[in-house]
Order: sequence, then structure tokens, then C-alpha cells
Amino acid sequence: MSASKTKIFFRIIGIIIFLFSIILGLITYNQSQTSHCVFPQGSKIDALDISNLSKEQAKQYLVSVYGKPLKLSIEGLEIDILIERTGYEFLYDDMVNRLDCDSGKAFDRFWQYIWNKETSNPIQVDLLYNFNETILGQTIDEEVVRLVEKTPVLPVRIPGTTRFTRGASGSTLDKEKLIEQIKSGSTNWLNSKKYVR
Repeated sequence: MSASKTKIFFRIIGIIIFLFSIILGLITYNQSQTSHCVFPQGSKIDALDISNLSKEQAKQYLVSVYGKPLKLSIEGLEIDILIERTGYEFLYDDMVNRLDCDSGKAFDRFWQYIWNKETSNPIQVDLLYNFNETILGQTIDEEVVRLVEKTPVLPVRIPGTTRFTRGASGSTLDKEKLIEQIKSGSTNWLNSKKYVR
């Protein structure tokens, strides 16, 4: 090969490598802008660790934890109340939307993607919810009171004898105390003796 043909050959190889690197850079840049967005390590919503979860995964996790029925144990009765009937409305979308994948400059996200760096600032989010005490009161009236409250039965004299039938004591539910305990989120609200007088 002559010197001029060798120069042309290496120039063509150089141009191909250069074009290949530009194409590879553009593909990598595109991937960095559409990369999977996850909560940084150490992130929490309330006390739940949501590290390395996407927004959708974090929302599903929150629903699985906070969407469970409320369990009450009163006078030996186990009562499950759907969380929607307790007056609580958890704002799952607002909590997970604290993860902002579009923040920062595009080049910074590209650089972090190339070097496989994650955002090191964990996100701490309080539990966000709306509470309607009226709904909780109605639910207690409809589902709990009828099961717990008992009308007292007075002893009755058995005719022709001096003996009496056995009476039974009644019970009432301290609805306000139950509501306050549920609102406060105390773990002691499962103790059934507190609500029955």
C-alpha cells in the first residue's frame, strides 16, 4: 500500500469511529433522560422505607400498608372496618410525587447516568391524609355500636318461689373516647376495656 492510500484508510477508520462515538453518545444521552426514576437510598414516607422504589412501586407499597382494614378488638369481638369507612383519605399521589425526576439540568442527569451515580439526598415525607370525623362517627354507629352495646337485663322473680332469674349487666360504648384514640393513632386503642363502660 502506498502512503496516500494508508492515510485515506486511517482517515476513513477515524471518521467511522468518530461517528460511532457520536451516535453512542446520543443514545446514552437519550437513555439518561428517560432512565428509571427511583427514590434515593434512605428515603422514607412516614416510617416506611421506600428506598430504590419507583413512584408506582412506592404507591403500591403505601396502599398495601395503609389500605388494610382497621382492626378493633372490643369485648372479645374482632371488628374489621374498611379504611375508607374510618374517615381517613390517604393522599398517596401527593406523597410519592415528592420524588422529582425532572429536577436538575439535563447534562447533570447525563453525567450521573454515565458514572452510575445516584442522588444521595434521601427524601423524608410525612404521612399525608385528610380526616373526616363525621364519617368515622357514622361508621362506629352503624358497625360497632350494635355489636358492642348490650341492654341490661333485670333479674325477674320466678313466680311461686322466692328465687330470681339471673340478670345481665349491660354495656355502652364510649364513642368519643374511641374516636379520639383512633385519631391519635395510639397503639393502645386495641385495648377493648377502654371503650366499654
